[in-house]
Amino acid sequence: MCVGDICRRDVVTIAPEAGLCDAARVMREKHVGMLVVVGTAAEYTDRVVQGVLTDRDIVVTVVGRDAEPKDLKVMDVMTRNPPLDR
Repeated sequence: MCVGDICRRDVVTIAPEAGLCDAARVMREKHVGMLVVVGTAAEYTDRVVQGVLTDRDIVVTVVGRDAEPKDLKVMDVMTRNPPLDR
């Protein structure tokens, strides 16, 4: 058996402008702990990966900083340009 046999192939995405509560709802509905944040860049016509948002990002930002989740957008919390060599 190889990793490709057991890995999840459908990637769940969200826009950077989406609300943080909406992102958490998507994670719950799709049973995932991470969303790929995609948007459009001026130099591209297609969607471009801008970062990732994890359930831990939400907890650390909202709970850890006593923030109001309804006031935050995905772009306020996401990890931009995550390293690819982990």
